[in-house]
Amino acid sequence: MLFAFWAFFLSGTAQYLARFPSFFPEAGVAPLLRMCLTQSGIVLAAVMSGLLFMKKKPDVNRNVFVAALCFGVYNHAALYCFYKSLGLLALNGYASIGYPAGQGLSIAVFFLLNRFYYRCKSS
Repeated sequence: MLFAFWAFFLSGTAQYLARFPSFFPEAGVAPLLRMCLTQSGIVLAAVMSGLLFMKKKPDVNRNVFVAALCFGVYNHAALYCFYKSLGLLALNGYASIGYPAGQGLSIAVFFLLNRFYYRCKSS
């Protein structure tokens, strides 16, 4: 249970730090730079976690790399749009709504896809 609390705490802290530059447009941290720094941190954490906790080398084929490339392009586009919109929200004094709105929309789309497209039962 302690790990769950730490995960929520760290996730919230990361979200706060990621939106922090939106309040200072004069700092010149462009959405593209923020996206690259975010992705670099995620990749670094994933590689370090893999090196520390993996017991054996995973079986990787070409399909994994194609899927990873597609996901990477998609994720970069999503983060670029998100940070660009977060900057626009901050200019109008609404940056605090960026993450809750994005997460809420993600949850709603996930639920609607599972319920109506995949016909999964929901609790």
